[in-house]
Amino acid sequence: MYFGSNKITDRFQIHTDIQLRNREIVGNTDQLLLRTGLKTKLTTNLTSIVGYALINYYPATDPKLPSLQNEHRLWQELNTKQRIGRMNIEHRYRAEERFFSLQSSWKWRFRYRVYLALPLNNKEMDPGTFFLSTYDEIFINRLAPQFSQNRLYFAAGYVLNKDLSFQAGYLFQQFTGRVPEFLQLALFFNPRLQGKNN
Repeated sequence: MYFGSNKITDRFQIHTDIQLRNREIVGNTDQLLLRTGLKTKLTTNLTSIVGYALINYYPATDPKLPSLQNEHRLWQELNTKQRIGRMNIEHRYRAEERFFSLQSSWKWRFRYRVYLALPLNNKEMDPGTFFLSTYDEIFINRLAPQFSQNRLYFAAGYVLNKDLSFQAGYLFQQFTGRVPEFLQLALFFNPRLQGKNN
């Protein structure tokens, strides 16, 4: 996974998100997700994003499953941040309007995520900091069944510098009747796109 929040002014950023999801550690691609949006700083601890995503779903080895289809997704979110001691806490509220090419239908869902990050060898997430992180995210459909899924994640990471950090973790993704598990590797790269990088 790659994530970028790249400043274009002190108030506005371009959000970029690329995820390659495989059924196996190497190969057997399940999904390719491409997401972008305009991020706006509303206050010191409150931001919003409006954006678009394209998700390609690839067929599994079962020939009875549908062939490749695309999902077009409009999305809007609010993010809040807070600190309790050394713990960094983020709350994310996201709405998604989803169109699937094979079904020719729109679907809507709401997502709420709480994310915690704890620096280990520094008080702040400064360069050279190792940290632990976790999140839980619930997905709610507008139509029945209301419960879509829940994601529980545990990770360890390292802050290389003010623009670049890494995470490796494990994700439990709960659907009705099954709980698949995933290894996740993530790169966060946030340079300023214009002007002085600060």
